[in-house]
Amino acid sequence: MNSRERIIEALNHREPDRIPIWFGTAATGAVEKVYEEMGEHEDIEFWKQVTSFFDTFKFDERMLKRMHSDVRALPLGCAGGKNWYPSKIYPDGTFTNIYNLRFKKCGYFSSAIVENPLAFANTVKDIENYEWPDNKAIASIASEGLEEEAKYLKNETEYAVLGEPLWSHIELAQWLRGLDNWLIDTVKRPEMIEALLKKLFDYAVPIYDTYFKTVGKYLDVVFIGDDLGAQDRPLTRPEIFKELLKPWLKKRIEYIKERTNNTKVILHSCGSIYQLLPDLVDIGLDGIHPLQPFAKNMEPERLKAEFGNKLVFLGGLDHQHILNQSLDEVIDFVKRLIKVYGPGGGYIFAPTHDIPPVPIENIFGAFDYVYENGKYPINTNL
Repeated sequence: MNSRERIIEALNHREPDRIPIWFGTAATGAVEKVYEEMGEHEDIEFWKQVTSFFDTFKFDERMLKRMHSDVRALPLGCAGGKNWYPSKIYPDGTFTNIYNLRFKKCGYFSSAIVENPLAFANTVKDIENYEWPDNKAIASIASEGLEEEAKYLKNETEYAVLGEPLWSHIELAQWLRGLDNWLIDTVKRPEMIEALLKKLFDYAVPIYDTYFKTVGKYLDVVFIGDDLGAQDRPLTRPEIFKELLKPWLKKRIEYIKERTNNTKVILHSCGSIYQLLPDLVDIGLDGIHPLQPFAKNMEPERLKAEFGNKLVFLGGLDHQHILNQSLDEVIDFVKRLIKVYGPGGGYIFAPTHDIPPVPIENIFGAFDYVYENGKYPINTNL
């Protein structure tokens, strides 16, 4: 069984030859410092391709093979050997993206938002009248070269082809408004939420229309993102999610499936989203990532028992508490993931986010163990 077949079997809740492995896409790779250390460990001098969407990059093919990854991504704005930097960089080192969000590099993990461009908005008109850069021009630049890469991956390789439009909607609205304003809006000014989500969706459509027209027919799975949870609860009350946010997430999923021959969609959402899972199933979502095992009610056993036949599970390799322990402890945890999530299919092994600085041997050890021991039928006596 090849990588594409293996991923498709898992996406359809069937048991492939072994548990598929997903590494090196948005929120499933490693931070830059760790990526470089991984290259040094394996004696790989790699190249790096960058897109200003979410401060991410593409992994070298040799590293993807070393990590046994069964997927290859087509990230928006990062085709072939091209780098894409459409943001404005300021003398103080801060920079803006296409939504005028201003960021500052913050440690090894990511960039902190230092300016929320719609924090000033007091009325629906303020949101409706706000202008971002030309979305059609961005669409053309961001999708340039992707079709050639998509054809190559589909016709010349056996990997599953991942659509990675990096499409955030709800989370992006929070960033633009500022989380404090956003949370107040959900309770006191729901009309502001509705106006902002509509504004964002309408702005994004030309960008993603171009992307899916370019690569949609080649995709085996699509990965989108919206962090909906804190460590112990959803960021918004479930009843607010159901009324204000669920319809827009449903619209986005339907939009993607209409343009990709009903391709499976997996949502990246950090935190405790257990209370939201029935609604996510209801709107046609196919799978979830990252399966943070130490967030409230997100234990593997609970998720598998209640949603194992409804959702594909992607992730589970925790870096908050597990990957910085001894290699033996890491392997013990990986065994648990295999035994709980593996039976019956529907599980793809991956990290819970881009891996921060941890012992490098733990990273390779975890992935090698799944590759060597995650074969079907699952050995529950591991």
